Amino acid sequence: MITIKTLEPQDYDRLLAFAKRTFIDTYAEYNTPENMQLHIEKTYTVAALLQELDLPDTEYSLAYDVENLIGYCKVRCTLHPPELENEKHIELERLYVDKAYKGQGVGKKMINHCAENARNNGFEVLWLGVWSRNENALAFYKKLNFQQFGTHTFVLGEDQQIDFLMKINLNAAV
Repeated sequence: MITIKTLEPQDYDRLLAFAKRTFIDTYAEYNTPENMQLHIEKTYTVAALLQELDLPDTEYSLAYDVENLIGYCKVRCTLHPPELENEKHIELERLYVDKAYKGQGVGKKMINHCAENARNNGFEVLWLGVWSRNENALAFYKKLNFQQFGTHTFVLGEDQQIDFLMKINLNAAV
């Protein structure tokens, strides 16, 4: 049975180890080891996590299969795409699922969790950035009715990559 819970301080080390592993599983074959290492050293540290958690409307949720951590997501309100300036929006900044659990509904369950929390907090739009070369993720989000509304640059190490910005209206079913 899959359960989703909010990140607690006792989960920090477990989350960081899981986050590094799933990031590497997802992107290592497409990027240089040097750029991967630069990104990991900057992003997946306790100091970076604590700094993120100090930001308003930033929350991590963890998905478990019994006691096994199988996925996580992060939402935040710190970026403001100009295309969404007239809508109350929140970003789904990260969503990762253990490769052994992909295709089993974990990602959808996590998005539904984020969407419900966002709706309950008065947000109208859930949006995200997904690497333009991540075909599996693009197909997944399109299947859930996310629509592309723009692009932005994501820097991985020293490599500038293009992300598609996608959104869903929270008044519609996810």
